[in-house]
Amino acid sequence: MATNQSVYLNINGIQKKAIDINYEDLVILYNQFIDKNGRVPLIAEGKLINNLPQQRIIKRILAENNITYNDFINQFGKVKHVRSNISFYNDYVNKFKEICIKENKTLTISDLTNNTYGLPSATWLVRNCPDPTVKTFNDFVIWCGLKTNMTTKDKYYVEKQLKDLQIKLGRPITYKDLNSKNINVSSIVVNRIWGSLSNCKKELGLLKTLPTQPKSFEYYKQNLEEVLDYINKHTAKKIITWADIENVPIIHSEHKTYTRSFTNAGIDIFAFIKSKGFDMNPSLFSFHYTFNDGERVVSSLEYSFSLYLRELGYKYNEDYYRNVMYKSFTLYNKKSRINCDYVLNNKYIEIAGVIQYVNGKWETYNFSSK
Repeated sequence: MATNQSVYLNINGIQKKAIDINYEDLVILYNQFIDKNGRVPLIAEGKLINNLPQQRIIKRILAENNITYNDFINQFGKVKHVRSNISFYNDYVNKFKEICIKENKTLTISDLTNNTYGLPSATWLVRNCPDPTVKTFNDFVIWCGLKTNMTTKDKYYVEKQLKDLQIKLGRPITYKDLNSKNINVSSIVVNRIWGSLSNCKKELGLLKTLPTQPKSFEYYKQNLEEVLDYINKHTAKKIITWADIENVPIIHSEHKTYTRSFTNAGIDIFAFIKSKGFDMNPSLFSFHYTFNDGERVVSSLEYSFSLYLRELGYKYNEDYYRNVMYKSFTLYNKKSRINCDYVLNNKYIEIAGVIQYVNGKWETYNFSSK
């Protein structure tokens, strides 16, 4: 395989070693390629087959002449959307600093959009910065050692505002606290400077956000009592639905939150509602009834069967259980929410309700329902 020393390039009819060419030769080689192909070559096309030097040689020549790759390409009429090369990142940074010092200002994001400086876009500079803590263009500017353009919200001003807010609140700051009533700093500003509120707290030494603390059963029990008391005072209803509970204006909680809290506490929520003088969740289309101990039946057949069990002396949630998940005692689909109506003495009982007529053979007929 030929070495770089044996590679010769044709420069206007003159053969010259690739490692010996200078900046003027490089310009001639690029113009020859443009004349032949009608376009500017890509840096990856730096190969002998294209009569062009390798990328590392191009980089060395441009560095020796203090010229960025973008500046070099611009002279051939390709100004916008030049594909920046990571190999020249340090050159771009130095060029950026030089222009800022020369113009006595820090270039902005808009200054770098389709610019004629021969510099990449602000997004490219941030994305390819070797410092992983650089997340925004403002971070990049500070990393370069230049003055920030954050004139509307100076970082030190934001720091003081956040520290004062924490003292005022007497607890860790949350995103909800970043509103015009509490502070003249928005979450957008915090995220732009630090990337996130957590990063901000870490850098400024602010209190960490506490994990969400679940409210106690007593809290939800008291809320439900107040809701039921409100319904009792403001309506004549004694038969209520979940919608009645959720729509009380003084307190808003979803019924699933109530049922989850009561279940975790081992207390039957229907028995509790019944004890407050209400029957729960009737239907215009079917029979519903709640016994005093909280057992809830949703059909006349279930009511009759439960009444029969009670007459025999069986107690709800002691001798028999309702709505037990099939997945808890069978190999049925573990994601299924299907439950069994009754569990009694290790027997599992379904109240089938209305089923199709099968000429008296329902005990052995294979019904489609699982």
